[in-house]
Formats: sequence, C-alpha cells, structure tokens
Amino acid sequence: MISEAGLSIHDTTMPHPAARRNRVFSPSMARGLPAVLVPLALYALYLAYNLEYFYVRGAAVYDAGWFAWLSVHATSWPMPNPPLIGGDFLGTHVFPILFLTSAIARILPAMPYAVRFCLWFSLWLPLLWWSIYLLLGGAVRLAPTRQISLALLLTLNGLALSMLGFPHIESFIPPLLVLALVGLTQPGARSRAAGLLAFLFALSMREDAGMHGALAMTAMALVLGLRVASSRRLLVISGLGIAYGILAILAQHLLVRAGGNQLQGTYLGNPLFSQVTPGMLTHRLAYWATARSYIFLPLALMAFMALRWRDPGLALGIIIAVPWLALSLIAASPLAGGLWGYYCFPLVLPFLWPLILVSLAVPEPAARQHLLTLQVRMGLVSLACFVILGLLPGIGHGGSYDRAPWSHLMPPNVARIGNTEAALRHIEAAPSFRHMIVDDGVAALSLGRIVPGQFTLGLKQPGLTVATATAFLRFDTPMPYDAVAEGRLARRFPACRKLPGTELELCRRG
Repeated sequence: MISEAGLSIHDTTMPHPAARRNRVFSPSMARGLPAVLVPLALYALYLAYNLEYFYVRGAAVYDAGWFAWLSVHATSWPMPNPPLIGGDFLGTHVFPILFLTSAIARILPAMPYAVRFCLWFSLWLPLLWWSIYLLLGGAVRLAPTRQISLALLLTLNGLALSMLGFPHIESFIPPLLVLALVGLTQPGARSRAAGLLAFLFALSMREDAGMHGALAMTAMALVLGLRVASSRRLLVISGLGIAYGILAILAQHLLVRAGGNQLQGTYLGNPLFSQVTPGMLTHRLAYWATARSYIFLPLALMAFMALRWRDPGLALGIIIAVPWLALSLIAASPLAGGLWGYYCFPLVLPFLWPLILVSLAVPEPAARQHLLTLQVRMGLVSLACFVILGLLPGIGHGGSYDRAPWSHLMPPNVARIGNTEAALRHIEAAPSFRHMIVDDGVAALSLGRIVPGQFTLGLKQPGLTVATATAFLRFDTPMPYDAVAEGRLARRFPACRKLPGTELELCRRG
C-alpha cells in the first residue's frame, strides 16, 4: 500500500522500534544538506511573513502585538501587561517562556520588540517539520528526498497552515510534545533528557500544555504496554504535566486578582453553560463539517480505518482528541468554538497519530505500511481542504486569516522597518500624540506608549471621541477585520499623508 502513496521502502524487514529508537535522535539523520536547507527555508519564509505582518499589513494587538511586547518586557513577577491592557498577564495565561525571552533580550543587541519576537516565534514551523522528519526516520527507510518531501507535506497540513496567519505562542506546543514523545520512549539517557527538556519547554508555552501531552503519552503507554519501562516513564511525566497544569491554574486564582477565569470566560460561559443551546450546537457542528473540514475529514478517515482494521491503538488517536473537541463544541467564544487559527493546536497530535504509531510502537512491516499510507492520505486531504475552502476566492474563509499568503512572503527591507519605528517614536514624543486615535497595526508596535482611549478592539468605539481626537494614525493596508472601521474613521479625517518609507498614514481633519 505504500506504493499507492508514492513511497518506497528500501528495507521492509526493519527491527522492532525498541531496537532502533536510538537512531531517531541520531546526528547521522541530519547530515544531508537538504535536511538542513528545508527547515532553514521554512524559517526564512515564515520570518519574512511575520515581519511583513507587523510592518506592512499592520499586526493585531490581540494577540500578536501583546505577545511581542511581553516577550521583551516580562521582567518582573507577575508579568505586568502594557498600559493599554493593564493588569497582569498571569491572570490570563501562564507563559514562563516569556521570562526567558525577556532575559535573553536584555543581553542581546537592542532591536524593536516586534522584530525580536518574529525572530524566535518563527522557529515553530521548522521545529514542526523537524519533529515530523524525525518520526519518519524512526518509521521506515525512505530515500532521503522522499523523507524530506513527505515531512514537508505533513508539516503543511491544514491545521498548521491555519495557525500561520495568527501568531500565537501555543503553536510551539505540538512539535515540542512530539519531540518529548520520541525522546521519552527511547532507552538512551541523552534521548530521554532531550525528551524531558522538550516537555518542559512545552509546559512553559501554556498552563494546559502538560494536560494535552498527558493524553498522548497515556495513549502511547497503553499501546506499548504498561509493563514496558518507557510506558511507566510516560505515565510519570503525564502525571507531572497534569499536576503542573492544576498548580498553574491555582496560582492564577490565588496570586492575581480576578485571575484564572480564562476557562470560564472562553469556554464554560458565564453563567456556566448559558451559551449551550440545541441551535448553537447544530450550527457549530455544521460549521466544523464545512469550514473546518481540513481538521475533521482526516480525523474521520482515521476513525473509519480504525474501525475497519479493528485497531484499538489507532482508535486512541481519536479518543485523545475528544476532550478538546467537547470543550470547543460548547465554547462561549466564537473563535474558540470555531477552532480558528491556533485554537486547533491540541489536535495536531491526533492528526499525526498514525505516524507516531509507526515510529514508536508498531513492529510489523505490513502494519507500518498501512499506517504510513493512511497518514499520507490524511495529509493530502487536510491540505486540499484548507486550500479549497481557505484560499480559493468565492468559496469561504475555511480558517485562513490571510486569503493570499503567497503575496506576503517577501520581507520588508531593513530601511522600511527602521523608518516605521523612527516615525512612530517621533510621533509618540509629540504632545499631540495623546489626542490621536490609532489602529491595530500602530498599537501593536507602540504598546508601551498607547494608553486606554486611543485604541479599542476593532476600532468600534474609540475612547477618544471622534469629535475631540485631532488625528488618526493607521497603516495604509488595514487587516480585513478592521478595514470597514478604519474606512469610516478615515472619512472623518480625510487629510491624509503617507509617512515616507513606511506604510503609515497620518490622517487629520480636512
């Protein structure tokens, strides 16, 4: 069946995974120049995309600008938010990684916080490719070019593509959990240490990362058998991940005023479950079946094959997705309930479950071939659904914030970034700045200086009334979600001039 997917296995009599797992982290797998160039190319393209997002199109304050600012300014406990937002970030999420990035920022050369954020955030996509590449190396012996190509196909699945257009730190969690699974199931001390380090980094990305990892690790322990040493290790790490999540949520409630309410506000509703009605559930399921087909068609294919093959190990890939799907189904937030962008990150591991089984648990050559073929088909289905429903004009949004991502892969030059930052700093220094209204893109780059009243989400109701504001500072290329509001404000401030060397436009009254 592998040949049906365009693959060729050079050695179908490979030993049991337990006897070959040490090769998964072997440096010999990375010796080929293409295996190095592909992740570098992915990083360069995604870095260019993110820089263009901040400095050409205008980034969203929530959450790209917010995270970018915190990634440099998280220098005290419990991580104060910028003045525009107020309060402490710990009350929203527990992201210890931001303390690390801020500490690193203090010892590196000065640069704008948005640039620094793009430099490290853009690593998650090549990290996902590398984790899949390692899984393939532990699964079957493919020709190097096919292994690289297949890793690229599975990396560019619809779930990952939907996360690209909306920068969010949680995107790191899936590849880190895959690396943790790989390392922790191997006999070598170095591999186990690498797996544990990957798991700790995943925990630093959000308070519930350990709970998502615990589902996959417990499922893998069941597949391997509870008498196996690596299974017991996985169960211990799973328990630690769950304990960390509980302690982090308790810390939010105890240490931060009104903290730890994200679960109720975003998912459970206030009052509890008040948003759950038969009509809402029906609408959401219909939306999932169409706009989120890049998630659910591959999972449905895996469920069908698990039933057809009567494979309980494969069925576990569906079971570990159920808790997040159930929570998302009843979510009070339309974005969370719609699995927009990064909200689908816990489903990446279920999507990759056939490949994880092939790499870590399945010894029989025929079973490996069937599972790998299934994974390839899931990847093709996911990519096709995302492209058709997310990018083709006139069909539907399908989870894509950016309908033409290929047009945003050239980075802004250094001069444009410098001109934009210099223009903003010059305007911010003037006394008249406090009387200006700004849009998302400007606020995202000026979070340390913008104050409440100058900006509100979507520009629907600026705190400074249009009657008293003296000017409107905006990006000339507004994002689609605030283009209408920006256009309305621009008509009130028709005397616009483009700031040289930037996409900024300063609009005053006529």
